[in-house]
Amino acid sequence: MADRHIALAREEIIEALTSWTGITSADGATPGNNTLIDSLLIGRNDFITGKTILIGGGFNTSYEDKGASSFDPLTGMITVSAAFSAQIKAGTIYRVLNLSSASGISALLNAIKAKTDLIPADIGTQLDTNIPAIKARTDNLPATPANEATVNAVGVLATAIKAVTDSLVTDIAQATGTFSFDESSAAEQTAFSVAVVARAKVGSIWLDLNNLTMNCTIRIKHKIDGTTYRTFSTHSFVFATDDKGVLLEGFTAYRDFQVTMQCGGGGVAGKNVPYAVV
Repeated sequence: MADRHIALAREEIIEALTSWTGITSADGATPGNNTLIDSLLIGRNDFITGKTILIGGGFNTSYEDKGASSFDPLTGMITVSAAFSAQIKAGTIYRVLNLSSASGISALLNAIKAKTDLIPADIGTQLDTNIPAIKARTDNLPATPANEATVNAVGVLATAIKAVTDSLVTDIAQATGTFSFDESSAAEQTAFSVAVVARAKVGSIWLDLNNLTMNCTIRIKHKIDGTTYRTFSTHSFVFATDDKGVLLEGFTAYRDFQVTMQCGGGGVAGKNVPYAVV
């Protein structure tokens, strides 16, 4: 569960940073081992110099990355600032990463791995609090980063992380309490409300109706439009025959929800109803 919530796979990070994927059309220089040739780049603008070149898997130089020092649009040749461990042969898959060559994809991925290796075993519990906080930060990213280095090294990756955090569904924080139900009133009464700041999974709702002396109706309501609570589930409790413990089904909430109770009135106030949301 923790891995699914927080870990971005290497390929997903690389995909988010990729501005071009190509296959070399001719052998690069040797013994310099510092050039790639792709005929499909001929005539294109120089979007490559200063970026990072990453070699794909299955080759002698698999997953090596180097900074692009120059690009020749007449020949489709990319020259890198430091030699690869072997000649770049024709048919080699490579990527141009929208990442400053000074940063280096290996350093970035190693830094991410170092951080994720330190994730505590109880991360699932911590996520209930931390993910909404991360989302609040990423929602407030500046529209225009300060400079190109920020765009390359931070902006693209942060946007990719934001896309993941926006789609996460976390478990709702556990809540317990006791509601004082007034059986003398026939009005609908709010047992409890739960504020939802990000999409959250509600496993179940438990009610202890042992102290009631009459039938009642239980409703689950969701603030679907962000303003008004609407009933989406109704449950009837028959005092004479039903079990006094009531389990309500789970659901996924994306806005606040509440549970209400209503009886016919004519009874006594102050009937305690313990509840738990898990």
